[in-house]
Amino acid sequence: MLSTADENRPLRPLIQGFLKFRRDRKTPQPYQDFMSRDGRGARIDVQAPDQVPDIRIPPVIQTAIFVVTVLRSPDPIDVAAALVQHWAILMIYITAYLSTLVVFVLVDMAWLGTMASRLYRPTLGDIMLATVNLPAGIAFYLIYPVGLVYFAILPALKSGSLAQAVLGGALFGFFTYITYDLTNQATLRNWTTQLTVIDAGWGTLLGAIAAAAGYWVTVKFAV
Repeated sequence: MLSTADENRPLRPLIQGFLKFRRDRKTPQPYQDFMSRDGRGARIDVQAPDQVPDIRIPPVIQTAIFVVTVLRSPDPIDVAAALVQHWAILMIYITAYLSTLVVFVLVDMAWLGTMASRLYRPTLGDIMLATVNLPAGIAFYLIYPVGLVYFAILPALKSGSLAQAVLGGALFGFFTYITYDLTNQATLRNWTTQLTVIDAGWGTLLGAIAAAAGYWVTVKFAV
């Protein structure tokens, strides 16, 4: 019977069972051994089930390693265990990205819906488009959470610290937004210091909120 914690993390018992079975059989573990080499790869330690996998290796490289393992190993147990472990690691990336994306978009839409007519349009005037450039806007919202995941959430998952996620998200938000704002202030006639300060402050807060939410959801449902 699964505990409450295992019910919230349905992959964990399956992963532990596969890896324990392989350990007991004393079969080769090329995928797990490679990913845990020098402490730089993804690893789920059956002796420490609460350990968060090391997820610093990018998903593309993890996928390539998995494919090589499948092609080289004739043992179906070895292949199955690699598949389960690989899927669990990818789920961490997917959960972190999607949860961060949703929160980032919803919170920023609430801000823009409130402040566009009160701050941005009165300040920018005729240099602001009458309607949003959708392709550019969609691209921004799809790309920006990737930075939050990589620079704020993944390091926080490694340390197990929500505070680190908040700080990383705030710093990422500050540096990206202040770069945008100061560039605009240096090149656009209507851009003001007040707008720079307010917008950079918002970017800092938004980054912290989105990173904290992404971290919490990932720990709750994927780790």
